[in-house]
Amino acid sequence: MSLSLRNLASLAFASMLLVSSGCTKEPFSVRTGYVVWTGEFIDGGCGWLVSFPPDIQYQPRNMPDAYLVDSLPVVVTYRDLKNRPDCLNRTDVDGQIYVHKIESPL
Repeated sequence: MSLSLRNLASLAFASMLLVSSGCTKEPFSVRTGYVVWTGEFIDGGCGWLVSFPPDIQYQPRNMPDAYLVDSLPVVVTYRDLKNRPDCLNRTDVDGQIYVHKIESPL
Protein backbone atom coordinates (compact mmCIF):
# COMPACT_ATOMS: atom_id res chain seq x y z
CA MET A 1 0.00 0.00 0.00
CA SER A 2 1.47 3.28 -1.00
CA LEU A 3 0.47 6.72 0.16
CA SER A 4 0.25 9.47 -2.38
CA LEU A 5 1.98 12.73 -1.67
CA ARG A 6 -1.40 14.40 -1.13
CA ASN A 7 -2.49 11.76 1.40
CA LEU A 8 0.84 12.00 3.17
CA ALA A 9 0.53 15.79 3.43
CA SER A 10 -3.03 15.46 4.74
CA LEU A 11 -1.91 12.94 7.34
CA ALA A 12 0.93 15.22 8.45
CA PHE A 13 -1.43 18.20 8.74
CA ALA A 14 -3.97 16.20 10.74
CA SER A 15 -1.21 15.01 13.09
CA MET A 16 -0.04 18.58 13.69
CA LEU A 17 -3.59 19.66 14.51
CA LEU A 18 -4.02 16.78 16.92
CA VAL A 19 -0.76 17.53 18.73
CA SER A 20 -1.33 21.29 18.91
CA SER A 21 -4.89 20.95 20.17
CA GLY A 22 -3.61 19.34 23.37
CA CYS A 23 -1.39 22.32 24.19
CA THR A 24 -3.47 25.00 25.81
CA LYS A 25 -1.89 28.07 27.31
CA GLU A 26 -3.60 30.09 29.93
CA PRO A 27 -4.93 33.41 28.67
CA PHE A 28 -3.22 36.64 29.54
CA SER A 29 -4.38 38.65 32.54
CA VAL A 30 -4.40 42.45 32.67
CA ARG A 31 -3.96 44.20 36.01
CA THR A 32 -2.87 47.55 37.40
CA GLY A 33 -0.14 47.63 40.01
CA TYR A 34 3.31 48.93 40.87
CA VAL A 35 6.90 47.95 40.14
CA VAL A 36 8.77 47.59 43.43
CA TRP A 37 12.42 47.07 44.34
CA THR A 38 12.72 44.62 47.23
CA GLY A 39 16.51 44.54 47.54
CA GLU A 40 19.31 42.26 46.47
CA PHE A 41 18.90 38.47 46.75
CA ILE A 42 21.98 38.22 48.96
CA ASP A 43 20.36 40.64 51.44
CA GLY A 44 17.10 38.68 51.60
CA GLY A 45 15.29 40.62 48.88
CA CYS A 46 13.78 39.38 45.66
CA GLY A 47 14.97 42.01 43.20
CA TRP A 48 12.26 43.64 41.09
CA LEU A 49 8.64 42.61 41.62
CA VAL A 50 5.28 43.64 40.28
CA SER A 51 2.84 44.24 43.12
CA PHE A 52 -0.93 44.10 42.59
CA PRO A 53 -3.47 45.16 45.21
CA PRO A 54 -4.33 43.97 47.74
CA ASP A 55 -1.25 41.82 48.53
CA ILE A 56 -0.15 39.92 45.42
CA GLN A 57 3.47 40.06 44.28
CA TYR A 58 5.02 38.42 41.24
CA GLN A 59 8.59 38.15 40.06
CA PRO A 60 8.66 39.13 36.36
CA ARG A 61 10.87 36.94 34.19
CA ASN A 62 11.29 39.51 31.41
CA MET A 63 10.76 43.02 32.76
CA PRO A 64 12.00 45.69 30.30
CA ASP A 65 14.76 47.85 31.82
CA ALA A 66 12.79 51.05 31.16
CA TYR A 67 10.26 49.95 33.80
CA LEU A 68 12.74 49.19 36.57
CA VAL A 69 11.70 52.20 38.64
CA ASP A 70 10.65 51.72 42.26
CA SER A 71 6.97 52.57 42.93
CA LEU A 72 6.23 53.06 39.20
CA PRO A 73 2.51 52.54 38.51
CA VAL A 74 1.98 50.11 35.62
CA VAL A 75 -0.67 48.27 33.67
CA VAL A 76 0.63 44.77 32.95
CA THR A 77 -0.61 42.15 30.53
CA TYR A 78 0.93 38.91 31.76
CA ARG A 79 0.71 35.16 32.04
CA ASP A 80 1.21 33.39 35.36
CA LEU A 81 4.03 30.90 34.83
CA LYS A 82 3.01 28.82 37.86
CA ASN A 83 6.67 28.79 38.93
CA ARG A 84 8.11 29.48 42.31
CA PRO A 85 10.10 32.72 42.54
CA ASP A 86 13.89 32.62 42.57
CA CYS A 87 14.04 34.29 45.98
CA LEU A 88 14.04 31.60 48.63
CA ASN A 89 14.17 33.96 51.62
CA ARG A 90 10.77 35.51 50.83
CA THR A 91 7.46 33.76 51.39
CA ASP A 92 5.30 36.72 50.33
CA VAL A 93 6.04 36.39 46.58
CA ASP A 94 3.25 34.53 44.82
CA GLY A 95 5.18 33.27 41.78
CA GLN A 96 6.66 34.28 38.46
CA ILE A 97 5.01 35.94 35.48
CA TYR A 98 5.80 36.42 31.81
CA VAL A 99 5.20 40.07 30.89
CA HIS A 100 3.49 40.26 27.51
CA LYS A 101 2.92 44.01 27.61
CA ILE A 102 3.58 46.72 30.15
CA GLU A 103 2.67 50.41 30.19
CA SER A 104 2.94 53.21 32.68
CA PRO A 105 0.12 55.77 32.86
CA LEU A 106 2.71 58.44 33.76
